[in-house]
Amino acid sequence: MLVFRGTCVLTEIVLLCSQADEEGKSKDWIDELPSCIVSYILSLLTIKDAWDASLVSRRWHEHLWNSILTRPNLEFDIPNIFGSRYAGAKFTDTTSDSIRLINQFKTPDFVQRVNAVLKHYRGKKVESFKVAFFLDGSTADLDNWIRFAIRKGVEVLHLHLFQDPIHGTKKYVFPYELLSELKSSTLKHLSLHRCVLRPSPDHFDRFNQLTSLCLNQVDLGETFLQACMFSVCLFLESLTLIRCHLDSCLIVSGSLLHLNDLKLFQCFNLSRIEISALNLISFEYTGRIPTISFIQAPRLSRIYFWGLNNDTIANANALTQFASTPALETLQLLIVQEVPQSIPTFRYIKQLDLNIVLGEKSDYNVHDLMLVLNLLKATPVLEELVIKVRHPKYSEKNQQERTEISGFAHDCLRRVKMQGFQSNACEIEFAIWLLKYSLKLEIMVIDPFGDMYLGGDMWEGLRSARSWEEHRAFVQKELKRVQTHAQVIVL
Repeated sequence: MLVFRGTCVLTEIVLLCSQADEEGKSKDWIDELPSCIVSYILSLLTIKDAWDASLVSRRWHEHLWNSILTRPNLEFDIPNIFGSRYAGAKFTDTTSDSIRLINQFKTPDFVQRVNAVLKHYRGKKVESFKVAFFLDGSTADLDNWIRFAIRKGVEVLHLHLFQDPIHGTKKYVFPYELLSELKSSTLKHLSLHRCVLRPSPDHFDRFNQLTSLCLNQVDLGETFLQACMFSVCLFLESLTLIRCHLDSCLIVSGSLLHLNDLKLFQCFNLSRIEISALNLISFEYTGRIPTISFIQAPRLSRIYFWGLNNDTIANANALTQFASTPALETLQLLIVQEVPQSIPTFRYIKQLDLNIVLGEKSDYNVHDLMLVLNLLKATPVLEELVIKVRHPKYSEKNQQERTEISGFAHDCLRRVKMQGFQSNACEIEFAIWLLKYSLKLEIMVIDPFGDMYLGGDMWEGLRSARSWEEHRAFVQKELKRVQTHAQVIVL
């Protein structure tokens, strides 16, 4: 079995070409490779890398037509157009990053290369079509690309158009009328970033096959969500809205019988959310804390919540609403600086994930951990606890505080993971308490690193602000003093 290592494919090929046969004569190993292997190799490469590889031999160039130009999944971004060596180039909406990438990767070159691929494309159907680049004000080419994808029966369409501060910040108006070029819409998954989506009512039915919709910084028509998404898109399973301007009240209609995943992040003006979705399983929210009502959500089993404003009353009301959901088993909270003090009882939660972000002037102390104990008291059937802490700095003051924590015993907790661990005194005392008073604890993992979930499939890496190796042995020594049947792992 031939195995090629990512971007080193061309190097492997050159090595094969340079080998000699048993008689010491040079041999063209390229032409010896079976056609299926050549096609497989090209299928693993980005468009640019596959084009470069096809120049190795005339036979490989012929295979390019069957590899690139018949691909059902077309993706046009920096690595695919300019080469995999630029895979680390990340798009952001930060002006300085945008200017750097614009100067490095010219939009005319990007457009020219995409046009060349589409001009010679020979596939009968395009299943997914993705574009991630800058919008420089000219939209004619992008309109033609979307028309091409629609005529090829595209099912997955992603347009991630990033801010171009040099040519202006005008958003791309999605040409929804192009969806009418087919008798029936084939579009099932739509993801738009920095676009305008304001279809006229007579085009609403063009979205009726959607099963997932993700809108990031998209300007919407006033009635689009209520009149189109919640009344026409009856097959919708996943809805994600990120930094979109919405009406003050968002009513998720009960007509969405297939909706199982709802994500709302920093949507402006939103002050009230009413959710009636019989099959909703997962709900994620980040933003100013609105009034949340779960009118009907009997299957809601997972909630991620990050309230950006320090409104204790709104926070308590939101937690009370969450506690009233009968199927809720997993609760993920991102807490900035202070753990909520007013906590209702969650009678069904089995997994609690606490992501704690400390400010520059905040110290992680016993007071914070006592509030975490309040959360444990409020989750009597909890089986798994994950605590992730992002420390801005190491505090010697905290290291000197060794206050024994007293409290209650937990009867159900079995698994504990503490990430971003700095070996502060309060962290050690809290770990000791968990070992002593978690009567059914099976395993505890202490990790100076980890990944904090920020919602919307975004993560942030954690690491101890201290030199971990010199403190690891100390932590192990302190925890070994506790008599416990649980397995303790200090990474």
